[in-house]
Amino acid sequence: MGLDFKSFFDILSEVLKGIFFSNMQKLAIIGCGIMGGAILESLIREKVFVPSQITTIDTDEKKLKELNKKLGVKTSENAAEAVNKADVILLAVKPQNLAEVCQNWKTKKLVISILAGTRIADLKKLTGSQKIARAMPNTPAKIGAGISGWFASKNVSKTEKILVRKILASFGEEAELRSEKMLDAITAISGSGPAYFFAFAEALEKSAQKLGLGKLAPIFVRQTFLGAAKLAEAEMISFSKLRKNVTSKGGTTEAALKIFEKKKLEKIVETATEAAKKRSEKLSN
Repeated sequence: MGLDFKSFFDILSEVLKGIFFSNMQKLAIIGCGIMGGAILESLIREKVFVPSQITTIDTDEKKLKELNKKLGVKTSENAAEAVNKADVILLAVKPQNLAEVCQNWKTKKLVISILAGTRIADLKKLTGSQKIARAMPNTPAKIGAGISGWFASKNVSKTEKILVRKILASFGEEAELRSEKMLDAITAISGSGPAYFFAFAEALEKSAQKLGLGKLAPIFVRQTFLGAAKLAEAEMISFSKLRKNVTSKGGTTEAALKIFEKKKLEKIVETATEAAKKRSEKLSN
């Protein structure tokens, strides 16, 4: 099969554009809470942007001063002015505050949103932009171990998509989705997922204390979770197989797992994640 040089050079051109795109762009980050702040630090740490290219916007003046001192980024309490000067806008505010945040400005530039339950159609109306990339990251982004599912409107170019990938990859894994609707499922699984693990760890810690481990309980629970996660990553086999590898017939693990099965743990998880998905869908209406 012959090599299509035109296609090859077209692809290479888009990749090179994407690599150098962020070096020429100015980014406005609106909202510097837990996720916004984590993304900001990741972008600088991974050199996707340099501090002089970034302007942070927040209602908390003290927080802005701290970010300027710590990271050297520009700061502003005037969203309209910052958006006007920026080439890319990252929205990281609370969904219920979005309408108020956008009331004094409109843009035609690329807008990246990490707001749960806020549809692309609504983001277009509120921001004025037709170029929207909607993403759902999660809190492990704070340590560069997050994962983000994302979907972009048809007006977002290939070059702009490469930049979206670079931004999201700066704080973990990323995956472009086939449809915007899939973001509700992503929200229920990975967006809310860390809290499920923490809830289980909390329950296991309380049980460990009742079994007499006392102050050792959180240490053993934390390391067990960390070790299990690292083992899953290293082995790259199904969770079912990993579970079976720990379970000996007639042993202690089997005794515990039989209780999980009797209490219908799988059904509980299914019901809980379905509730989270439905809540995400409701937030968008």
